[in-house]
Amino acid sequence: VTVGPYDVIDDDVQIGADCQIGPHAHISGNTSIGAGTVIHTGANIGDTPQDLHYDGAPTRTEIGSNCVLREYVTIHRGSTEGSKTVIGNGVLLMAFAHLGHNCLVGDGVVVANMTMVGGHVEIGPRAFVSAACLIHQFVRIGRLAMVGGGNGFAQDIPPFCMLQFEQIQGANVVGLKRASIVPEARKAIRSAIKTYFFGG
Repeated sequence: VTVGPYDVIDDDVQIGADCQIGPHAHISGNTSIGAGTVIHTGANIGDTPQDLHYDGAPTRTEIGSNCVLREYVTIHRGSTEGSKTVIGNGVLLMAFAHLGHNCLVGDGVVVANMTMVGGHVEIGPRAFVSAACLIHQFVRIGRLAMVGGGNGFAQDIPPFCMLQFEQIQGANVVGLKRASIVPEARKAIRSAIKTYFFGG
């Protein structure tokens, strides 16, 4: 493990093998970080939740292996006793992204710069959330969904869909191909989305 200058690592933090922690990071709370994760300058991981009902009860933050948390990312731990914020494996959180308390983020998710994710949000595996999005608490974003930049929304986004201008635009065709979903299945997905969202 490499720990940079001016880092602060509090009690009850577990850091896996081969992690790299850049300068001026703060890792607090009851936090575990999986092997091979890279944390860049100024990140704040596992801090107390921004929840008026939080009473200081013990809660957790769990970050998987081989994640990349870029500059000034903030991740808050759970807000009720025994609860936790969970980040899967291979997740990329770009600069200034914020994850609120009790979020559940699946493997391979990408969240781009300056996106703010409210508490209790669930993001399915390999979803892509573009820059400067505002995601209301309790929203669910489905597996392999794609969210365009600058969107603010308070409703769920189904799996495999692409959202822009606060509306579903169709299937996340590029994401489906990258996930090696076979052409027959991709066609069925596109057909289902067309029927449900555009069929009247």
